[in-house]
Amino acid sequence: NVSTPVSNAQWYTDSTYTIKWSKTFADSVMVYFNYDVSGTPTQEVIAQYRVVDSLVYTVPSTLIANGYLLVKEFATNKLPWTFAYDSIPLSIKKFTGIKEQAAINNMVQVFPVPSNGQVHISGFPGIQINKVTIYDMLGKKIYEGESTSIELTTVGMYFISVETNKGTALKKITVE
Repeated sequence: NVSTPVSNAQWYTDSTYTIKWSKTFADSVMVYFNYDVSGTPTQEVIAQYRVVDSLVYTVPSTLIANGYLLVKEFATNKLPWTFAYDSIPLSIKKFTGIKEQAAINNMVQVFPVPSNGQVHISGFPGIQINKVTIYDMLGKKIYEGESTSIELTTVGMYFISVETNKGTALKKITVE
């Protein structure tokens, strides 16, 4: 029943994420984050909710372990109570700021610059490109997909978000 985050998503410390689930089954939800630090299993209760379908959560800067998100949904209006569990593995990465972002940006190339409309995206060896999202100058999403060769038909400047196995690179390109 959980739609966000997807399994094996990468989350960063000091960043905020939305956890969404379907409330068609349950009237109450408990959300936990389970992780293991130095062999000690830990369960953090994130929230207890009634009749809502999402939660905004900020990953604490002190969290340094991968783990899984456990969403326990239950229907209290039926006897006996009915339970459902969703367990989503998450990779937690410490966000170190501008230096890390610059390194990720340098591992992804967008060319030619400037472009005549045909845009190609590639990564260094070991970099797997998972998703490409392109926005125009107004922030409107122009493209989202897995292709690394995209045709842009309108002259202008574009921002490109490239999700990789090492993080998300942010690039820009001009189409003349």
